[in-house]
Amino acid sequence: MKSTTPRLCEKNLVLTSSNSKDLVVVKGLKKYFPVRAGLFQRVVAQVQAVDNVSFTIKEGECL
Repeated sequence: MKSTTPRLCEKNLVLTSSNSKDLVVVKGLKKYFPVRAGLFQRVVAQVQAVDNVSFTIKEGECL
């Protein structure tokens, strides 16, 4: 997702460009939570919070 769109961040206008330094790069993030049941709390299912999520946060960008 490369953009040079100005974004409002903490009351400052920040302009990012495609040559900005990558601070965080995440590729293929997956997070599942086990669902437990029964007397021995065995895992009976999984809840998918995120599955195969990728993103980059560049210098000067906000979440």
